This record gives sequence, structure tokens and C-alpha cells, in this order.
Amino acid sequence: MKAVLSISVLLAVLIAVPAATFAENSQEYTEAELEWSQVHYRVTNGTGTAKIILIDPDTQNIPSYIDTVKVSVFSDSSRDGIILKLYETGKDTGIFERTFAFSDKRSAPSVLHARDWDTVTARYVDDTLSLDSEFESIELTATMFLGLTGPPMERAPITNARIVDRSGNSLSTIVLGEQIQIFSDIANNQNREQKFTWLTQIADSNRETVSLGWIDGILYNNTSFSPSLSWIPENKGQYTATMFAWESIDNPSALSPPIKIEFAVTKEKPEPKKPEKEITITIGDPISKNGLLPIITTEITANTELLDSVTDWHFLPLNHGEWGPSDDSRLSLDILPNENRQFDSTGESNCKEIEFDASFGRDDILQVYDADCMGEKIEILSADPISIIIPENLSSVSITTSESGLLPVDGMYTLRFASFFDQNVMLPENAVIVSSEEKRCAVNHEEYSSGRYVKVVFKLESYPDDFEFKYSFGVGEKNSYDSKNDLYVTDMVCDDPLITPVSLTETEKTIIWESISRNDFFQMGDFTQNCDDAGNCIVVEPESRITLFVAADGIKHSVSYRDSYIGKNGEPYSRFTSVTDTINEIFEEKEELKFLPKPRCGYL
Repeated sequence: MKAVLSISVLLAVLIAVPAATFAENSQEYTEAELEWSQVHYRVTNGTGTAKIILIDPDTQNIPSYIDTVKVSVFSDSSRDGIILKLYETGKDTGIFERTFAFSDKRSAPSVLHARDWDTVTARYVDDTLSLDSEFESIELTATMFLGLTGPPMERAPITNARIVDRSGNSLSTIVLGEQIQIFSDIANNQNREQKFTWLTQIADSNRETVSLGWIDGILYNNTSFSPSLSWIPENKGQYTATMFAWESIDNPSALSPPIKIEFAVTKEKPEPKKPEKEITITIGDPISKNGLLPIITTEITANTELLDSVTDWHFLPLNHGEWGPSDDSRLSLDILPNENRQFDSTGESNCKEIEFDASFGRDDILQVYDADCMGEKIEILSADPISIIIPENLSSVSITTSESGLLPVDGMYTLRFASFFDQNVMLPENAVIVSSEEKRCAVNHEEYSSGRYVKVVFKLESYPDDFEFKYSFGVGEKNSYDSKNDLYVTDMVCDDPLITPVSLTETEKTIIWESISRNDFFQMGDFTQNCDDAGNCIVVEPESRITLFVAADGIKHSVSYRDSYIGKNGEPYSRFTSVTDTINEIFEEKEELKFLPKPRCGYL
């Protein structure tokens, strides 16, 4: 059973001002309005400016302060677009505006890449809904056209919107879960052929898009066509299907005004579970020779049936541990090491492992974000999140990353990180928390304005007071170490043995004891059988042997091993070598033993 430290992170605006007032879930909900100041904007020498206006009186606000909101803006030339911050026109007005630039060159942080005749769309998510709303948020969009004059309308009019079943019969009642076809007619009244895209958008009563589809084609002069969209409603309610005729998806210049058809879906259906995300940071097993505790970050997204992909966010760790003697060295490793991050992750879903292809791994230059955590200035390192396609027929996706760990300073481990998400921190079983600190932070980040800083200091439970061990090894077991007397004996073969005083540090003793406990040393038998049941035996000459004697908590136990042992593929032997490897690695690093003379002769 591991010790659990639960860390909850709030996504709230955190600055040193009076408490924020939130109108979220207000009964006096006012639907937000998003619009452009003009229908068309002039393009001069490839550049120009445009103005967005948002009216949302019940957005979260800080009384007597000028508030801000974020709106995404994209164009035909830049589908990714940019994120713009809109500023309130005055204290508590609920009206937000922003004039920004566009250019036919590449986008900059506040400059949109757009060209003459592009359609530009602004998008805003209104999440302050009434208590009786069945939705958490609605998405608002507003579009405008670049260029003072648009192309001629009615080149390909769309008419006769209708809804039919799979057999082509008109429907007056639409039943939940049954497939329908949404039709319209489109005609080319010109004396030339016309390329077109027929697009149908289905939106619910909250104006959220629930289905979007389109058909590309060519209409010859004075001909018509009846395209359709197939759809299966998943929720009851009122819906609107809007049909558009564009030149193409890449160039949404209207060939005629859009038409709409409204309809209702009846009968209820159980609502599918929403995707859920859980992030766990695991600190522990196994500890290395220098006391390093590995860190494993696991992100599990359950109920993924509604998702095409899952986002690997990780968390935004701080540089934990202490600085070394120079600015480019640390006494403790970072989870995001150095200046670049190489993703090294696997997914496990429905108990089946998935190796993501090579395109998943990439190097990202880390961004540095300043955080003010209740007066303490902190730098947060972060890489962009990665979107991972979910394979079919999987109900959950797990992403696991293990890149480094924590080193002790004077026997203490310090884990520090900042996060925008809930975290579970799993400490080793023998961890003793010395201190736990949490601070709210105002973060200079493009997406989030706040997070939480966490600092957990812990140590590993020490070895028992009566813990001691004697380790002998080699031919005739003439090499040995006695922890009770702090003496290391080296077999010089044809000369007298060397006796060297060697003391183990508290951390080294703790590491050895942790390995002894984790590998159930006191339950082990000897590893000396060299013959199988058929009488086949292994003979090794000269033969090295090992005996490890351990005393702790009033219990004494000894385990012996010989090179001719036949069960080296077994799990018990693997656990024994894990203990002896830990001891050997510690002695390999002891300065007292590094420069001892070599024996003049050896065993044959």
C-alpha cells in the first residue's frame, strides 16, 4: 500500500486583488453575443485591421477592474489561427473589444495570417449557463469577409430543404437513435459550369454543432443536384440544420444565401459517460545506488468512446532539487530534463499495450513561464501538449512516461511542481512526509491564468536500529564486508589480505535495507543446488561463492550462493541478485576502495 498525497488544482484567476465574482450558473443568465464591427474589412497591400466585439455581462469578473476574455480567431489561410485577449471597455460593462491586425504573411502572436477574399471566423465559449441548462457551455461564432466587395450571390441557389428516412419517405416525427437523411436541391443557373461545396451543419438548441458534413462537386450549366447528409440523433431536443453553398471548403465564398430547416427529436436515450482524466505521479521503486527515486507520470483517460484523440499534457514540473556548483548542473534530475524534452511513452488500454509510432516522439524547446505564488517567484518549464489518436474499440487510454527522478539532499527528497490539473502523488511505502506546502499561483501562460505550486519534502523510513549485515564473496569467500565493524577485506590471493576501514553513510544503509526488504530477503533459501532431478550436475572450478548474513528487528537470516547453481532463471534468484547488485554498486563508488592495489596472482 503506497502513501497517497492528493493535490487538487483550481483553474481560477489568482492575482492580488479583491475576491473575484463569478456569474457562473447564475439564474439571471444572459446569452453572450459575439460580432464583428463590420461585415467586410478592407485589405491594403496585403494587410489591414479588424475589430471583434463580445457582449457577455455575466462572465466571471473582478468588481471595479477592467477584465479580459479570450477569443480564438482563424481564417481560410490559417485554420489554426491565433488566440486574442479582449479587454473590457470599462469597469463592469460586460463589453469586450479588440482591434487586431491581419497580414497575408505568416501569423504572429497577435497578427492573423489572412488574404483578400478570406472568410475570418471568431469563436468564443460561453460557460456561464443557468442551473437548469443541460450543457456546461455553448460555442459562439461570428464571421466576416476580407475585401470590400464579395462575389455575386445566387450563382447556385439551394432550395427545398427536407428530412426523409432511409427509404426516402418524408418524416414528421424524428425518433432518437434512428438514421435520417437531410436533403436540399442545388441548381446552377449560369451558362458555365460551377464548382461547389454543399455543407450542412446541424446545431442543437444551444447553437452547439452536433454534426457537420459536406459534398464537393461540379454543376454543369443549367443543371441541378440533390445532395444529402446522413445523421443519427443521440439526444432528444430541438435542432436546426443549416445548408450552405460555397465555392469550396478552402474558399467558403457563398454561391447563394444559406437555408435552414428546424426539427425536433423525440424519445430519450441514456446519456453516454463523459471522458474522465486522472493523472498520477508515482515516486519510488527501485531506488538506485546513489539514492535516486524514479518518477513515473501516468495519465489515464477513461470513457473515450466519444473522443477521436487524447491529449498528453503531463504536468508542468518545476526544477526540483538543489542547484549544483554551476548553473548548468543539478543535484537532482528534472522530469523535463535540460532544454529539450523527448517523449518516451507507451499507452495501455483495456489491458493491452500500445506502442505509439515514431511520429509520437519529438523534441520541443521548452517555454519558461513566470509564476507568482503568493509572493514567491517561480519559473515553470513547459512543452506543448501532444494529441494522440485513440485506436478503435478502446474504452480507455493510458499514457506513461518515465524520464528521471529525485535525488536526496542530506537524506531528504524534495518534489516540487506546478500544475493546472488534479494530481495524485504516490510516495514509496516507507516514505515519511516531513513537510507539505501548497500555494496558489498567478501564471504568465497563454492558456491558463492560474495554477497551484506544490512542494513535498519527505525522507525514507530508516533501517532498524539493530540492522547489520556481513557479505562475503569470491573464491573461498575470502572477500568480505562486516557492517558492524566497518571493515572491508580484499583477497590478494598469493599475498596477505588487505583490510580497509569502510563506513557506510545513512543513505547507503537505507538503500541496502530498502533492497533487502523489497526483495523479501528473509524468505529466501540457499542457491547452492547444482544437480537437476535427472542427476545432471554443473561443476565450476575454481568456484565463487556468496554468503549474505543479515540481522534486523531481532531476526537473523543467512543466504548462500554458488556459481554452479542450476536455477539462475528463477524469480527467487533474480531477487537475490537484486540485493547483491545493490551492495556491489555502493562499494564500487566508495573512494576508499577505488585505488586498492591489484592481486599479483589469481585463481586457475
